[in-house]
Amino acid sequence: MNTTLIFFIALLIGIAWFYFSERNKRKKASRLIENSNGTFDEYAQEALEALDNIQCPNAHDQFLSARLIDLNGHDGRINNVRVLNNVVNKYMGHLKPYVGRHPHDINNDNLDWFELDQIENFADRHMDIMVANPHYNDFIDAVLQARPKKVIKTLDETRESCKTRKEAFDTYIANNVAYTNDTQNVHDSAVNEQLRKTWKELKEKTPTGNKKNVVNDIRSYIRGQWNGPQENKKKALRALEEIEKDKFNGTLGASEMEICSTVWNRSELPLNQKNTFLIRDAIVDSLRDMTNDGTNVVCSNGRCARLMESLVLTDADDKSVTGAMTVEQIRNDAFAASNQILQETIASVAAGHGGKSELTLVAQSYNDPSIQTDEKSEMQFKELVKGKVDTYLQKYQSKLSEKDYSNIRDHCIMAIDSI
Repeated sequence: MNTTLIFFIALLIGIAWFYFSERNKRKKASRLIENSNGTFDEYAQEALEALDNIQCPNAHDQFLSARLIDLNGHDGRINNVRVLNNVVNKYMGHLKPYVGRHPHDINNDNLDWFELDQIENFADRHMDIMVANPHYNDFIDAVLQARPKKVIKTLDETRESCKTRKEAFDTYIANNVAYTNDTQNVHDSAVNEQLRKTWKELKEKTPTGNKKNVVNDIRSYIRGQWNGPQENKKKALRALEEIEKDKFNGTLGASEMEICSTVWNRSELPLNQKNTFLIRDAIVDSLRDMTNDGTNVVCSNGRCARLMESLVLTDADDKSVTGAMTVEQIRNDAFAASNQILQETIASVAAGHGGKSELTLVAQSYNDPSIQTDEKSEMQFKELVKGKVDTYLQKYQSKLSEKDYSNIRDHCIMAIDSI
């Protein structure tokens, strides 16, 4: 056989082996991350090892590795500078394309909104450390540059690929709505914001009791009154054992025993008299859900979130206790609602409802680019739509931090302004 042919066959086999090897490591890491309970358990450790063994890691590999170290390994707060540097360097792989470049010149844009949310959340959680050290100035600048440049680039690409403005807005929304399976959503900035407010409400409205007595009451209830399989009782008791260590949750500003005691005491309030056992069963279910294998228990944020959310649909005070939504879930709804508002306004104004005017031409121009409009009417029409969008988004203002709310609002408003 020709030597050159043998060489090329061997080369192709080598490339194929390398490709499938790298792919299998990524698939293995994803599977392990899904199986992890959110702590640095054996699944998270193996996932991190699989990612670190990838010979040519891409930005997404680095992102996953950084999150494992940050959230699974350190529960969202890294105080070791060496570890912090490692995570920052990994996240920078996603941010580099945005640094010092005009949005039109960004070619390798692999960063999605979810990943940008998480990197910004990481930066916010560690900003007190980073602002004190000039070493992190480049990272902070990169985080600040990424979002506005990504918005502009996304809008430019949408406009260039569509024939009409109506189509462009539809495409923009379709391309930016995503549903990420986030196994660490208890660290989501919006979830934490909502849990903090829920905790504040519960603390103000619930009489405090003896924490130790409450834990004993829960343990007795699990063993004697809760109607669940023995295996699930063991899981609930294992989680309660972890809560009894009474770790302080810095995100919520309370100890775990304090939160557990307050949630249990909700079942004893007069307004919940009819729901007493419903609430208690839901609390035990939340404890059981804190461990898959009966040994490893989810992180502190996960424990506290599950306890408080056991009151959703069981507590009579449905204004104080509501299910938490992630930033991505709220943004998806905001995008979809903005599109619906725009499309309905286009249809209504284009049909001449409210009388014929220059605004009618603007609305019609969204479907027909040949229609000429004036700048003043364009601005009036867009202000009309933005006003409706602003009104709709206000329902989420209390669920988000000021920064997250501003980001989501800006996404919607910039799209209306630019398309």
